[in-house]
Amino acid sequence: MNIAENFKQLPRTQKIALLFLTIYSIAILYYGITSGLESSGDQQSFYTTSKLLLQKIDPSRMTTDFLKSTNTDVTFSDIDRHGGRSMYPPSTHVLLIPFYAFLLSPVLSKYCWLFCNIMCLGIIYYVLCVRYLSAVSLFYKYILLCVLIGAASTKTNLGLGQTSLFSCAAFLLTLLLKDRHKWLSSIAFALAMAKPSLMVLFAIYLLCRKEYRIVITACAIHLLLTAGISLWMGISPVTLTNNYLAKVSLLTFYKGTIAFYYQTNGVSFKSLLFTLNMPQSVINIATVILYASAIAFILKIRNNEEHYVLGITALLTMLVDYHQHYDFIVLLFMFPVFAACAQYKRKLTWSFLYFLFLLYIPNFSRINFFGYATANFFLSHMNYLFWWQVFYAGLYVFLLLVYMNAFSRKHISTSP
Repeated sequence: MNIAENFKQLPRTQKIALLFLTIYSIAILYYGITSGLESSGDQQSFYTTSKLLLQKIDPSRMTTDFLKSTNTDVTFSDIDRHGGRSMYPPSTHVLLIPFYAFLLSPVLSKYCWLFCNIMCLGIIYYVLCVRYLSAVSLFYKYILLCVLIGAASTKTNLGLGQTSLFSCAAFLLTLLLKDRHKWLSSIAFALAMAKPSLMVLFAIYLLCRKEYRIVITACAIHLLLTAGISLWMGISPVTLTNNYLAKVSLLTFYKGTIAFYYQTNGVSFKSLLFTLNMPQSVINIATVILYASAIAFILKIRNNEEHYVLGITALLTMLVDYHQHYDFIVLLFMFPVFAACAQYKRKLTWSFLYFLFLLYIPNFSRINFFGYATANFFLSHMNYLFWWQVFYAGLYVFLLLVYMNAFSRKHISTSP
């Protein structure tokens, strides 16, 4: 059944909703691209950090020295002037230099990165379709296209010049190539690991599938890049890495606006502890426990269908550790299960619509109410923020339960 025929069979209300979805998605894509052309603030900061490394200056040391020397609250502008807001390891900055137009100029770098992100959208759509959506109708592939270009995470990635689209696309290429070209797949995963916080649990997934060569080779590439930039800068890899880890620790636990932004924009359980003003040591221990629990769950379900395990891994990634809303792009790994379930029932199920809602409106937690930024309110009312985070994280915990139920029904209906 083609898209037109499927569209004709929909109730009138659903036809209107689909038309609105199409128009809204195109408008969001346009907004994201224009924002990226005008600003791309995060990418420009990453550019500065990469430039400093090539100038034999340790940007992480600059940031930590600055934070330790001031007793006042700092802004992202302050951080950008002292090493940059990037919390990526040095190897990532070296790896991204070709995709930043070889650092020829900030403007050219911004345009090149925006072009790469748009290409990543195409890669994500292609791999999801050919690898996981071959059995669903064109209608659901069309909905995937809409949500891919219209999701709030896509808009934020394009507008800020973030790396989540790049990492997600590279990981999908890893999966596409792993059965035919192990070395190319390893290189793709090394690119995916440009954002290590997003790929930790996906690396565990690959290890569960006995793809040891891919993970080891990707890690080796990053270690060699770290050693190379250390040699270039004239400092030891251990010192360079320790400075980077110290920067991450200071930025995420620095008492003030910066830590608040990093810790409370997502839906993680870790963020709940932050809102309770728990000591850093307690949060660190809890993080280890959360990761261990997530890994244990992935090990438990590892023998299920690949697309199901990937969807679980993506959602656990968002729930375990803090992530900004641009990282929510990996939740698209859940799409195949919801689409298959909806196609089997021959209607847009409420669970599928709930999933789409959460993809389109993740910045629901930081809305502007008639020009008033709710973040300003929460910053001075942390007790209210805690209950808001409980509610917001609960939406995604419920999504996990809904997803597992959808797979169970789809699995039963298609199993021999």
